[in-house]
Amino acid sequence: MYVPPLYRNDDRGDIADFLRERAFGLVVVCGEEGPHGVHVPFAVDAGAGGDLRLRFHVARANGLWRQVEDGRRLLLSVSGPDAYVSPDWYVAADQVPTWNYVAVHCVGAARIIPDQEVGGLLSDLSLEQERRLLPKRPWTLDKLSPSALERLLKAIVGIEMTVDGIEGQWKLSQNKRDADRDGVLAGLDARGDAGSIAVAALMRRHRRRP
Repeated sequence: MYVPPLYRNDDRGDIADFLRERAFGLVVVCGEEGPHGVHVPFAVDAGAGGDLRLRFHVARANGLWRQVEDGRRLLLSVSGPDAYVSPDWYVAADQVPTWNYVAVHCVGAARIIPDQEVGGLLSDLSLEQERRLLPKRPWTLDKLSPSALERLLKAIVGIEMTVDGIEGQWKLSQNKRDADRDGVLAGLDARGDAGSIAVAALMRRHRRRP
């Protein structure tokens, strides 16, 4: 994606944390019949050396996995919080509307996960989200009957993507003066919806000046 230098985030740790928090994105592969996309939850495996792997699954009826078998590379696009920014919130004149947002694009080769490892992927995916529901007792795969689990595993295909290209964009009014940024923060705080609150929090953490 096009990322102006001012908005680029190259911090692998920051990006890995963002991916873990979102854990849902759009996988796209370009095949002979054109682009093919599917929305998936994913698990993040980040190595100490900065290596990054993403694991997810698709329905066996979804032809995307066959294109993975053919060796095609994948793009996984993950969007974070976003919010509209009104030009009326700026102190400076002659401003236009814009949108503040966070987005990450991951590119890499992929492989089909062996059938015997797909159960582990499902456990990792559910456990990560179930932890967020504590103190509720986490749901686990062993709550399924053996026959139901067998049917589930036969109906999906696991995929592991090794990320070799990554772009992070944190577009948070870094191109504006402090007075204008403060106006945007006040406007977002006043709106009070979840997206505006999340974007305002990110703006306060990333107060980089042009």
